[in-house]
Amino acid sequence: MKKQKFLKQILTAFLAFIGMMLFAQEEIIFDPAALIPADTGYYIGGVWKDKNDDGVDEFYNGCVDEYGDANHNEAGVQQGFTYNGCMIMPTCWPKDADEDHNLAEIEHAEGYIELTKTKYLDTDSAIMGYIISPPVENLVSLLIEASPDVSSNQDRHIYYWIEYSKDNGATWEMTYIQDETTSKLGDAHTYDATTHLEFDEMVNASKDGPIVLRIMSTPQAIPPGPQRVKIHYLKIMADKVNAINPVTLDDPLVKVLDNTIYVETGTIDVYNMLGQHMGAGKSVWVPDGIYLVRYPAGKTQKIIVE
Repeated sequence: MKKQKFLKQILTAFLAFIGMMLFAQEEIIFDPAALIPADTGYYIGGVWKDKNDDGVDEFYNGCVDEYGDANHNEAGVQQGFTYNGCMIMPTCWPKDADEDHNLAEIEHAEGYIELTKTKYLDTDSAIMGYIISPPVENLVSLLIEASPDVSSNQDRHIYYWIEYSKDNGATWEMTYIQDETTSKLGDAHTYDATTHLEFDEMVNASKDGPIVLRIMSTPQAIPPGPQRVKIHYLKIMADKVNAINPVTLDDPLVKVLDNTIYVETGTIDVYNMLGQHMGAGKSVWVPDGIYLVRYPAGKTQKIIVE
């Protein structure tokens, strides 16, 4: 009798362990302090300005605040996250904690990636500042540590959006969360199914299949207009997966030449990372950037054109 009870306890413990292994989520981290800035970005490339009006331009870069919209020109993939219209500042602090770092009110204050102002959506001149997560399933929560580039007040809110896609960024769902960062000392925001109905929808969608999250500065149409947002740290609790199906022998072989994505057999559809359809057929010309190539069988592949 005691032996049966002992075996039952072992079996229960074993099943509990298996359950924990099956449903344990991992921390998926995006840490701007560990990002590598581009040589052409502001942090390294800087700008030349004649601030003292002596007729001679001076060089500014690093954490010195002499940047503008045009300096948010970094795009790429690091740490498994895709970013666009950004400025990587790996050693810089929230503005009001720049001189005294002890004033910072977020845990990961040193280092940020700044999202440019999102403007002119749904036009050929669209400009977007965003970060897209790796594909995840069984989403639990999202932590964002952020700070504004300019002071937030009653007449000027520094908003950002959180939205999601069920097809790896080819299209984006209508549901989104709009929130704001208010403190130039930094502020932390945690999202889960208990805090936002919209996030609950994202959680449920991630149970049916992989989704990606996009954190972006709000578009121009949202009063008081677009603002830049500094992202200091992201932590997603979820199961990390690869939502892009591998290419098989049944799929056409994709090649890139002189900014043209083409296949020797079959056809493809090409989308940019904003979800805009760039073209279809045997070949599609695109500017430099990151694109999703969709095959007739429904599979998708990410292509970098440079």
